[in-house]
Amino acid sequence: MQNSQCTKCKNTFPIFEEDLAFYKKMNVPTPTHCPKCREARRLAWRNEWKFYKRTCDLTGEKIISYISPESKQRVYSLNAWFSDKWERRATGRDYDFSRPFFEQFKELLTATPHIPLLMGDCENSLYTNYSWKNKNCYMISASDFNQDSYYSAYLEQSRDCADCLWVSNAELCYECTDCEKCYDCDFCQTCKNCQTCEHCTECSRCADCFGCINLRDKKFCVLNKQLTREEYESKKAYFLKNRGELEARLKELRDREPVMAIHNSSCENCAGDTLINCKRCFLCFDLIDSIDCRYVTYGLKAKDCTDMNGASHCELMYESVASPECYNCRFCSACWVKSSNLDYCHLCRACTNCFGCVSLYRNSYCILNKQYTKEEYESLLPKIIEHMKSNGEWGEFFSDEVSPFS
Repeated sequence: MQNSQCTKCKNTFPIFEEDLAFYKKMNVPTPTHCPKCREARRLAWRNEWKFYKRTCDLTGEKIISYISPESKQRVYSLNAWFSDKWERRATGRDYDFSRPFFEQFKELLTATPHIPLLMGDCENSLYTNYSWKNKNCYMISASDFNQDSYYSAYLEQSRDCADCLWVSNAELCYECTDCEKCYDCDFCQTCKNCQTCEHCTECSRCADCFGCINLRDKKFCVLNKQLTREEYESKKAYFLKNRGELEARLKELRDREPVMAIHNSSCENCAGDTLINCKRCFLCFDLIDSIDCRYVTYGLKAKDCTDMNGASHCELMYESVASPECYNCRFCSACWVKSSNLDYCHLCRACTNCFGCVSLYRNSYCILNKQYTKEEYESLLPKIIEHMKSNGEWGEFFSDEVSPFS
């Protein structure tokens, strides 16, 4: 292990042997920012909830966008962005070795049209953002593989849910937080494999429980007291009519009951919280079915990823944000679905072997949106990387000053 000083907050942070092995595998330098400052810099490129009314710069139609109309950024509607009515490489330009890369990238970013909301393979789910493979959903963000769900965030593989946060594999749930595999539950927090429960916290494998905490394999309980079915129905009906008393009794119960230190399940050699079926994940949070990840927040089936926010079905990813189903990418933002071997790209979908590109779709061997042959690309790329190393740019994520968001 070695220590380094963050150039942003000036705090000292450790770089572990496992980190060094990953950096060597990805052929990147050790980071200059600590994990928290690296994450803050990435999240400046992620706007989940602030929506604006604006006009499509191609068709003139009124659209909803996560980019402000006051921004200089051009935005096309979803249909227009995916259409063949514009040439994505029209903004392509030669790489200028007399200028910094980030300066050139900022100019390309401003000149190239953006998509209004980040969504992929969704059906009848227009008002969703950072969403993937959802059907009949409305106002959900950072959520994937859901159906008939509303007003939620970080919802995964669920259906008929509303007003939920960090919920996975659930059905008919309302106002639930940090719950997994629950059915017909309301106002529950950190519950697993529960059904028809209300106002419960830290319960597992319970059914027909009301206002309970830390129960396991229980049924017909109210405020942690075992009742008959008839007593349960009577007590539940009473408290539903007397909400003030219910809140007071719940507070008394919460003050008495211990709180779990972490909420991991079926994990091996992990350090973090809210991890499900994960192995060898270090300082990771809200990951499901992931392996060999470090400093990753929120993801599903991620493998061998470091420094990511939004890592679903990814492998070999470093310092990237909101880039699902990608392979072997570095320093990317919102590069989606079957993209691979990308560096410093933004909003590229189904692309391979591209560097410093914006809003490409099914393109390969491009640099700053300019098309090259495979041989030209492989010859020019190492020279660009050496140029970036010479001025301290290589290995740094995009600056928040360049972000299209305020």
